[in-house]
Amino acid sequence: MQNRHEKYKIRNDDFPSDFRQVAQCIGLDSAIKLIEAFSGVQVYIPKYESVMRPIRNRAIKNEFDGSNYKRLACRYGLSERRVRDILRSK
Repeated sequence: MQNRHEKYKIRNDDFPSDFRQVAQCIGLDSAIKLIEAFSGVQVYIPKYESVMRPIRNRAIKNEFDGSNYKRLACRYGLSERRVRDILRSK
């Protein structure tokens, strides 16, 4: 089945000006999908760090061998205290 937008030749400048950078970043097809899914809804886009932090913390927990605080701190650019805090958290 053909999407209803496929019969048109959509260009980046067809989007509202405040959405053009998003469309350019993710591509026109993905921009259309985003519009279809969230049309008229205000969407919050989290900071990269807040998305990556849980992934980093999980990696630290997986790599912990019982005594490698310093190595993990160096590898992830953290203090040993922060590594210990991460390992204590659930």
